[in-house]
Amino acid sequence: MNSTLVILEKINSFYSSAFSQLITITVSMIAFVGIVIPVLFFLYQQRLFRIEVSSIEAKINTRLSEIKNELTEVIKNNIDEKIKEVRTSLANDNHELTGGLFLVQGIHYVANSRIFDAIESYINAGENYIKCKDELNLRTVIDNIKHCLPKVEHNKIKNAEEIEKNFNNFISLLATDLNKNGAYTKEISDLKSEFKKAKDGIKA
Repeated sequence: MNSTLVILEKINSFYSSAFSQLITITVSMIAFVGIVIPVLFFLYQQRLFRIEVSSIEAKINTRLSEIKNELTEVIKNNIDEKIKEVRTSLANDNHELTGGLFLVQGIHYVANSRIFDAIESYINAGENYIKCKDELNLRTVIDNIKHCLPKVEHNKIKNAEEIEKNFNNFISLLATDLNKNGAYTKEISDLKSEFKKAKDGIKA
């Protein structure tokens, strides 16, 4: 009887201990699942968020750098274009002013019967008017040259290599820059003819 009680007590003690351990393990598992895992999941999410934020920041910085470079290039191109426009405008103004000075000088020489000097001045005026595309004054210059050539002293122009060189440059510039659709073909032909007559001493 006593032996049976002892066995029963041991069995009871074993199951009681096992049940207590089971409860402890169960509580621990619940605590792990309910507290530790959410904490670990939160930390993992935080890490993913930081990685994503870093990636987004890197992309934003890269795009901002690209935009900055694009804007810099656009601004540089606009500035270069404006500088080019200003330079062209200044060059045109300079050619127009220079052409005007030579034109007035040529008129002055004609008034003082210095026809050879007048032709030189008109040629210089014409080159400048071609460069700034002032065709109104250019046609005046062309008419003045054609008017002067028959009157120039033969002995002055027949061996004047410099004026012939300048005249040929003027004709070449006129033919290259402004003779679109043959707009100046007749004028070029007339000028060449008159210059040859003047050089050869042929009077009209």
